[in-house]
Amino acid sequence: QTDYPAGNRIHLSVNPKKASRFELKLRIPGWSERTMVRLNGAPVDGVKSGTYPTLDREWKRGGEGEIVMDFSLWIWPGERQLASRASLYRGPILLAYDPRFDALNPDELPVLDLSGEPNLVETPKDTSPKPILLVGLPAQGGGSLTLCDFASAGAAGNRYVSWLPVKELAPV
Repeated sequence: QTDYPAGNRIHLSVNPKKASRFELKLRIPGWSERTMVRLNGAPVDGVKSGTYPTLDREWKRGGEGEIVMDFSLWIWPGERQLASRASLYRGPILLAYDPRFDALNPDELPVLDLSGEPNLVETPKDTSPKPILLVGLPAQGGGSLTLCDFASAGAAGNRYVSWLPVKELAPV
């Protein structure tokens, strides 16, 4: 049970017809640096990004687990003509600028200050089609920029960009 990839929590229910031993392998994406896994309320040790931890045990009806992935912002730096830009991700979701959510020219976006924390933005009620996700990021010199998930960008037929200007980007 989950709203993944918009949300970072996954609830697992394991209900075999009869108690039996088997392995349950979980995929922990490489971008999820600090993933938390719990099984019947107890933390599972040794969970690392980019691995498949194996839960090998006797499973009974009512077994429950929870995975909480790290949805920290991560960056894919641009190269060559895109050296002052980056693609930004929140968990598995590539973010993009779509002027439906801020009335700015995609060619004249403010430089994003990635030292600040992103915040979730509520979708305006009259927005159609609705995005999966809206995130606000602080801009250099004050203000912020609203980004949406890449899958929703341009859904109204408008222009969008996913290579965004960023402040003090480390070289590739």
